Amino acid sequence: MDGYRAIVVGATGAVGSALVRELLASPHCEEVTALTRRKVEIFAGLPGHGKLRQRVIDMNDLERETAEAARGYATAFCTMGVGQPRKMAKDEVRKVDVDCPAAWSF
Repeated sequence: MDGYRAIVVGATGAVGSALVRELLASPHCEEVTALTRRKVEIFAGLPGHGKLRQRVIDMNDLERETAEAARGYATAFCTMGVGQPRKMAKDEVRKVDVDCPAAWSF
């Protein structure tokens, strides 16, 4: 398998952070770009952390932000979702679990 670059939206949740850790550890993945709402330090010190690029994006303009960020990538992952939906209003759950991923342009 040739090396690849991966982009991940939803990189800080339970599923997304596990995915990012796997990508960082993979010898086949040359670079991981995590699209986040704010800069995070949860991946600091992990094996392969030097391959990580963080890009803080405006979640209210997700379609434009992801289209711009994904240029040049052939591998993309969307792991956005609400971890505990019972703690949020139904319309907020729908926005995070349905509307935002649907707006993701790649």
